[in-house]
Amino acid sequence: MSERLTYLMARWLDGTASKEERKELWGLSLEAANQEQLQREVEAVWGEESEVEAVWREESDAEGMSAGKIDELFEKIGRDQQPFGRRLISRRRLLWSAAAAVIIFVIGTLIWRTRPAVEQPVSPQVVQHKPKEIMPGGNKAVLTLSDGKEIVLDSAADGTLTKQGSVDIVKLGDGSLTYEGKDHVSALNTLSTPYGGMYRLRLPDGTGVWLNAASSITYPTAFTGAKREVLVKGEAYFEVAKDASKPFIVDVNGHSTIEVLGTDFNVNAYENEDIISTTLLEGVVKVTAGKSGDKGHQATLKPGQQMRIDTGARQICAVSYVDTDKIVAWKNGAFNFEGVPLERAMRQLARWYNLQIAYEQPVRAIQFGGTLKRNLPLSDVLHFLGGAGLHYRLEDNNRLVILP
Repeated sequence: MSERLTYLMARWLDGTASKEERKELWGLSLEAANQEQLQREVEAVWGEESEVEAVWREESDAEGMSAGKIDELFEKIGRDQQPFGRRLISRRRLLWSAAAAVIIFVIGTLIWRTRPAVEQPVSPQVVQHKPKEIMPGGNKAVLTLSDGKEIVLDSAADGTLTKQGSVDIVKLGDGSLTYEGKDHVSALNTLSTPYGGMYRLRLPDGTGVWLNAASSITYPTAFTGAKREVLVKGEAYFEVAKDASKPFIVDVNGHSTIEVLGTDFNVNAYENEDIISTTLLEGVVKVTAGKSGDKGHQATLKPGQQMRIDTGARQICAVSYVDTDKIVAWKNGAFNFEGVPLERAMRQLARWYNLQIAYEQPVRAIQFGGTLKRNLPLSDVLHFLGGAGLHYRLEDNNRLVILP
């Protein structure tokens, strides 16, 4: 069992776990890698069938799954395991009890989800007809060369893919693309990720780029002019190589321009979002709403700040400090749903799991919380969100219907 999981369990039993720590504990309990170890712990203490597990089954049968119900049951288990009078239970017993509490949640959930149809409780979160499991996205992208030739990178072999002039385009073993060599003539290349894909790229100047799903970047094979300019659609994270003589300029789908010398920042500019956001992690950037040179709609960001541009009005609507870890969670392999409204969260899922999202009106306003890894099957993510109040129906052809 991981030290983090043990720590969170101990915090919960001691009554010192914060709301965020409890959410993290529930999230870890959903991960398949933890379940076998948690199962062994509970069997070592109570055997395969425990009284508290029976309580969990009774509760889940009666009322279904909810974050509040989970919390209430956890608190009940915690009270049941506290010292009686002056008799103290050993620290190891407390940790076992915490492990048991979490595995009860997991076992109860699995029983609840896989019970034969005749015994299933009726709940909008339960799918009577279960479509095939939808797996998460991965390293998928298409490279389009200046002559229009396309190379599907996820199926291409590692090594040199082709040449553009005297520059070698190389696919590395870690699933990233890089440009090796120098040239005095440049050609435009475009790297595009589909729904369910992401990719890493090292530009000819050494700048690192992470592309999120359903995104693209167009760039030259050699930066030969007085500036380094690229065009981005969707979402990308940049670690810009420093070169004081050549500013790095990002054209954000024609809606804004970002100018830097050397810095780390994230830009989110999906066409189905009404806001373009630029978030600075390190260095300094100047962001312009519209084309470069429109000084009436400019702002210079400091580390930790985010600038939001209204794509309809093409003007700055906010500059504020934000949690940068939340903004770049996607780059680090996670969903951060803290405070994310329902429709925005669903758009994130749609892009990563290649889903069609539909709504049966009226849909309740839900704001989620917590963090989940992006390598989980869709069913695990939906089950987690279901505990926060999401009602849904998953249909064939990757169609997710959000219910009232």
